[in-house]
Amino acid sequence: MGKLSEILKAYSLHNPAVGYCQGMNLITGSLLLICVTSEDVFWLLCAIVDKIMPSGYFDRGLRSSRADQAVLRSYVSEVLPKLDTKLEELGVELEACTFQWFLSLYSAVVSAEPLFRIWDVVLSLQSSESSHRKRLVPWPRPCRQLRLRQRQLKGIDKRSGMMGRAPHSY
Repeated sequence: MGKLSEILKAYSLHNPAVGYCQGMNLITGSLLLICVTSEDVFWLLCAIVDKIMPSGYFDRGLRSSRADQAVLRSYVSEVLPKLDTKLEELGVELEACTFQWFLSLYSAVVSAEPLFRIWDVVLSLQSSESSHRKRLVPWPRPCRQLRLRQRQLKGIDKRSGMMGRAPHSY
């Protein structure tokens, strides 16, 4: 736990405008599993937060994170209309189920091996696109999970049942 706290404190001093955001601890913890030194983890965290992910993704307003949630919501309503209708009937906000997926870059919900594969793809695409100011929303995996569990989720008749069975883990 010492290295994790040390790295997160160092990052908050490095970039006080962002400071600490929930999800960074999970990203940092995952990086600690694959990096040799704490310094490597620190610089990778800096690259992810400051360069690779869009501006505003981890700051206090979470503008870009919320924008990704809006895009996911729109996508679900277009691609999974029955599930979208069910979520509305139950008064469940999809964002309440998926926001942590995005803030932790999936480290909260995906085991190590698939997580690092997702990061390879998403972060390398984000990095290559960042110079062109294009945006890649990393939501194909959540949509796939929602699609796979759509039948199960449609059978739920209470909001509490939906929250307990939403696909929060892969």
